[in-house]
Formats: sequence, C-alpha cells, structure tokens
Amino acid sequence: MNRVPHGHAPRPARLRRRPIRAIAVAVIAAGGLLLAACGSGSSTSSASSSSSSTSGLKSAYTGPSISTSALASMIFKATYDHASPSSLPANLVETLRVAGAEQLTSAQQALVASCVKNMGCNTGGTGNLTVAILDPGPNVYLTLFEAEGVAQALAYKQVKSVKILDANYDLGTFLTDFRSFIAQKPSILIVNNSYGASALPLFRQATAAGILTFAVAQGVPGGTPGKDFTSVVYNDECALWTGAAEAAVSATTSGSKVAALLTGPPGGTYSSESWPCIKKVLAANGWTVGYTGYTSYTPQGEITAANAMLSSGKNISAVFYESGPDNIIKTYLSAGKTPPNFYSAGGVTQSTYALWKQEQGTAHQFNVDVASLQPWEYRVAVTAGVDKIVAGTPIQAQDIFPRVTLPIQQTLSFADTSVPASTAMTSLLPATALNSLFG
Repeated sequence: MNRVPHGHAPRPARLRRRPIRAIAVAVIAAGGLLLAACGSGSSTSSASSSSSSTSGLKSAYTGPSISTSALASMIFKATYDHASPSSLPANLVETLRVAGAEQLTSAQQALVASCVKNMGCNTGGTGNLTVAILDPGPNVYLTLFEAEGVAQALAYKQVKSVKILDANYDLGTFLTDFRSFIAQKPSILIVNNSYGASALPLFRQATAAGILTFAVAQGVPGGTPGKDFTSVVYNDECALWTGAAEAAVSATTSGSKVAALLTGPPGGTYSSESWPCIKKVLAANGWTVGYTGYTSYTPQGEITAANAMLSSGKNISAVFYESGPDNIIKTYLSAGKTPPNFYSAGGVTQSTYALWKQEQGTAHQFNVDVASLQPWEYRVAVTAGVDKIVAGTPIQAQDIFPRVTLPIQQTLSFADTSVPASTAMTSLLPATALNSLFG
C-alpha cells in the first residue's frame, strides 16, 4: 500500500548509532527508498489540556496557529495535490497544521539531529509520554522519517522522550527489538515493518498490551486495521499508478508505445499493487510492456536494468519505478541516449532536480514525473497517538491520503540547493535542521 521501496540489503554488523553522512552518500547513489509501516501505543499523560483545531479534531497541540494559505501550502508540499482540507483525512490535516505552525528553535533543530544520531533523547516536555521508533535498518530516507517524527514530538509538551532502534536489516534483530519495545510499553510505538506477516503476531501482542499501533505506509499482511493494530495510514497505490500511466499515454501521441516496469525484489508488495493498475491503462491504449526488471533497489541493480533496457532492442518510451530515477537516467546519458519518460513515485531528491536541470536544452533532455515521498508519515502517527491519549480523539482504522505524480517542473519550488543533495523535496523540516541532520 505505498510508495517507497524497501531496498534493504544485508549488512555484516548491527549499527545502533549510524554514520548518517556515509549512509547518505550510499543511498544517494542507490536512489532506493525504504517503506514505512508504523505503530503507536498508549499510556496515561499527566497533561490534560486540549483544544479544538481547524481540522475539526480535539487537539492536544497548544502552540501557535497556522493561516489558511499556509495550510494549503503545507498540503501541496506534502501530497503534490491541491486538495481542500475538507477532502482529506482529518488526522492528516491536523498533522500538517501542527507541523506548519510549529516554530522549531535553533536548539530544537539541533536536538532533532542529535536525537536521531544518538538513537533517542529527552525532548524537554513536561508530560510523561514516550515515542518509540523501530526501523528495519539504517537508511538516509528512514533517517529523514525519524527526524520528522522527532520534530512532531517536540510540538507536544506532553511528550517527554523519544527512543529509536534499527535492526540492521536482520529479521531476528527486528523481532527482538519489537518485543523489547512492547515490554517497555512506550506511549507511541512507530514500527517500520519490512518483514510482512512475520511481524503480525507482535502487532497483535502490542495491541493486546494496550499499545496503540499504527501500520504506516503499508498494511500488515493478514492483519485487520482496528483489530490487530489501531490504524493503517497509506495512500491509494492503484490510483497513484493509474494516474501515472494515464499521464504516460497522454504524453506519447506518436511513436513507440512500449513501457518498462521496474521494481525491487520479485514478488514485492509494490509491484503486486501497482503493476496490474499500470498494465490495465496501457493495454486499453494499445501499449505493450517491453521490459520487466528487478533492481533490488541497489545502484548496481538499477544500472543493470538500464543497460538491459538499452540492449533490449525495444524502443522504450516510458519507465515506471517506485524508487529514484537517477541511476537509470545517468546510465542512458552515459550511453549517449535520451532517457525515456520516467514516472517515479519515490526516491526523488534534490539531486534529481539538479540532474533534470542540467540536461534541459540539450539533445538529451528528458521528462520525469514525480510523487511526494511523504516523509512526514511518522508525524501522522505521533499526532494521532498524542491526540488520542491526551484529548480522547478517535482514530480512524484507515487513513487514506491522496498521492499523485506531477511533471518535475511543477515542483521546482521545492528545489533547495542549501540542503544536502540526498534530501527529499517534501521534507517538512527547515533547511537548517536538514543540514544539522545530514551535514
């Protein structure tokens, strides 16, 4: 049920305190992303203040307000969709309202970075809530997801601390860490589950222990939202890719009608959801799929796929891939070829903007449509959890967000040369915080 690929490769040693700069360099090359599925848990807060918000929810947030125009800008940056607040899940609107209104001080921006780098921190809050984050392994994108979650926690005085663990892409470690957090009974437990149904018993165990549990970005196979975990937070994957395929058809009025479908591992969640929707649109418009490739979300896998497309003899005019386009585009350019139209639902970073810009006006200028990475999803879990615990706000079993692809030139307002090239354009963190995090 989502956009960002798992892209996890085995690593020889477990990294509890990860070198973010090195990870950033590696993942910039990879263009691979990691999906999030997360959960949260409840406890009793010593703070009891709450207020009503523009989202229509009772809110635990008591900080500054946000203007209507500022909220509209936040919605577009988060989703690439000019949706009205009334058309969106109320919890998403509330999350973006808080993120947009929150003014992180210099000290808080530094705290966001140090909290992630040190795998946890005290927030300075006066309440007794704890946010725990369990990720499958170190990755520059997950580092960003974690930082967004920490920043959201800082908006609530009821949150006292944040704890972070990563499993270094080892299933056994992941399950052990999951059990450890359940035993600690944090108030909000955010679990990025890359291990499918293997984690379902622990989601159930966390729920039975009274922990609010959010599966963010994708569901838990075999699990039922509202029963086995509190809520699932995701976008409509089929709608996203149907729109991308329709855009490809509209952009190709003559010539080749041959597409390439790329994904990470065979049989993955993303291709099983997106490919049937893409193929349906293509077939209805006289297109064929000329190449199907599996990259494992690694640089070499992406380069291999690009070379295979180049040598296939097929005149591929559109590529659909849920991860970043950079390695594939660079392989085409190195071969002296113009890249096909590219439709990327994740992994597009500041470096993608630079690559696209440098080729405009040349013989090999290319088109790329992009979707929001939505690194703010951990924020959604924080807000939903705190509002439930403090204000008694109901949580929907399913929060489905809009997500669309747009031509990259329509998102140039998010290009920022002052932040690291590995940074996703749709981060809600200020540039100074991103530089502290990745610098």
